[in-house]
Amino acid sequence: MMALVHRTNTGEGISILDEEDYNGDSDPQITTPCIMRMKKTVKGTSSCEAADILAKAGEVLSWFQSDEEVRGKLFSSRGLSLSTASEGLRAVNSKFDPKTLGFAKFKTFLQYACRNKKICVAENKNGDYVLAHRANRSRDMEFLEDLDDDFLHSEQNYRDIISASQPSLKIPPRNALQYCAAVLTTFNGNPFSFENGVREFVEVTDNGVKHELAKHCMYAFQRSGVLKCLTDDMPVRESTFELKEEYETKTDVLNHIGKLSRRKLAEVFGEAVNEDILKNILPEEAFCDSDPNLF
Repeated sequence: MMALVHRTNTGEGISILDEEDYNGDSDPQITTPCIMRMKKTVKGTSSCEAADILAKAGEVLSWFQSDEEVRGKLFSSRGLSLSTASEGLRAVNSKFDPKTLGFAKFKTFLQYACRNKKICVAENKNGDYVLAHRANRSRDMEFLEDLDDDFLHSEQNYRDIISASQPSLKIPPRNALQYCAAVLTTFNGNPFSFENGVREFVEVTDNGVKHELAKHCMYAFQRSGVLKCLTDDMPVRESTFELKEEYETKTDVLNHIGKLSRRKLAEVFGEAVNEDILKNILPEEAFCDSDPNLF
């Protein structure tokens, strides 16, 4: 059985869905007719406990299968939109948040919640993720795999969590991040434009760091907060930066990114963060000064 993550939203970090507290007189905004019907039969709750959220999601999924109109959509070539599914879950639990169960994305939460159900997450012919009945025989409907407990502590889910909240931090491949951090610290406090920084990463490293990957690293440095922006009200790619004084070495830069990543994961998993998985994502220097009080 899944070890549920009993953590509530503190107002910081990853908040997938924030709504007013549920009560009988003040529901979240409901605009979809089928969800209005569902509200008449599925009892609402204000629980933010992981087990209660998962149980209520199961009730909503079962109702989707039983309603004639929704069932028709589940068997159609378009499927039932995830926005409708999200509205349904929020309608019966205004504190619904996939983070409580350890998921950064609504889609991956549904892939877990749909295990052992007759409906699942699928991709339709338009490339949209939807809910569909497993017996749907539409030619262009591709079913996504169900997710089990192992996905919670996986590299993909850790990356999703790190990138889900502000600052949105998409971690580049370890070697590229390491190379570019070393180049960044050679700028010696000199201002540089976004594009010039990217160009330096490509030219100086000469280690197979292509332009797109170098740009990925520059965004990671900018979003992590190691750079000071010297231009106001300009798009990031048109801005000028300098490396903040406290980040003198490659280790300083990478260790900061490591702390930020671990802090985001701790907001979801508490002390249960798997450092071995995180070490597959970040370079070794990102763990040089682990904070013993972080978890």
